[in-house]
This record gives sequence, C-alpha cells and structure tokens, in this order.
Amino acid sequence: MFVVLGASGNTGRVVAETLLSQNKKVRVVVRDIAKGQVWKEAGADVSVADVEDGAALKRAFSDTEGAYVLLPPNFSSTRVRADNNRRTSTIAAAIEAAGVPHVVLLSSIGAQQADGTGPVLGLRDAEAAFTRGRAAATFVRAAYFMENWGGALFGVVREFCPRSSSPTKRFRWSQRGISGSPRRVCSPRAVAASGSSSWQGRASTLRATSQRP
Repeated sequence: MFVVLGASGNTGRVVAETLLSQNKKVRVVVRDIAKGQVWKEAGADVSVADVEDGAALKRAFSDTEGAYVLLPPNFSSTRVRADNNRRTSTIAAAIEAAGVPHVVLLSSIGAQQADGTGPVLGLRDAEAAFTRGRAAATFVRAAYFMENWGGALFGVVREFCPRSSSPTKRFRWSQRGISGSPRRVCSPRAVAASGSSSWQGRASTLRATSQRP
C-alpha cells in the first residue's frame, strides 16, 4: 500500500493515478470526503485527514510501504516558514510513528540553498526534518509547474484578449496586431497564428491587441 497526500492536486493526482495504473494498492489522503469519491471509484482506499492532524495522519500512514507527501500552499499565512515547519513536524512525526519505510517529498529547486530563496527555505527545513527520520527519504526538487499559471489565466484573458462588437467577423492577425475593428479573441491558437514563432513576438502581438476601443 502506498499513501498519497494531495491527491486532489496536480502532482498528487498523477502519483496516485500512476500507481493505480501499475496495479499498486493506493490510499489517498483528502481533507474533503466528497473529493474521495472519485478515488474510491478508481479503486483506491480513501482516508480523510488534514496535514495538521497528527493522529489522523498516523492512521492514514499505517501499514504502508511508502508515502508521497507535500506541503499544500497556505495563501492566508503571514508566517509561511514557521507554519510550514509546524506542518512538516506533524507529517514527519506521523510517518515515524506509523513506521513508513520510504517517504517521497515534493520539494523545490533551490532547497539546497541556505538563504535567499524565500518560501523555499521551508522546504529546505522539511528536507532536513525527513532526513533525520528513520524512513528512507527521496526529495523531488521540482523547478516549476505550468499549472501554476492557472490562477492567472482569468486576468490574462481580461487584459490581453481584444474585443469586438461583431463576434462573427473574421480578422487577419499580424505582428502589428489585427486588421478591422477590435474584438475579443480568447484563443491561444489565435495568438499562435500571429505569424511569430518566438514568445517575444507573440507577447508583442498581445500588447498590440490589448488596447481597448
């Protein structure tokens, strides 16, 4: 049995799906039981626990051969490093108490640096905490995830897609913008059709077409 924290997120979902596709027994840990239903239907065991609930985490980690863990972002925190250290301590203690033999932590590039990395310092602390435990530890120092742009897409659409009062009218795109009256074009394919193969050229097209009438 493998335990996966954050199965409702991007990386945890991929980990759980990959293990299930390999016919491994999987237990996903979710905070909302409703989000566990899809995993039950996929054949996974479901455990409900918060990363700050040590007792619930210990039960979730029991009788397993490995765990994938992460620190979910807490955007309301004003003490990011301290809060992450507290959550790390809770997760690490639960893993130790449950006797998990191998833990994989989603860390970040830069976690090897002692200073100058902002919130990544919390992951450096997490790596140190799991290194001190009895479980074998693997740290995935990811660089970046394209999904991180998801939260900004609404603003991009609002600010960079041109408008039109004639949705059906055809327009010709060029590096200098579009010909005809401005309209809203919200397809990346339209920007790609600008004729520019570089991101600088496409950014120029977006800037040129973002002027409102």
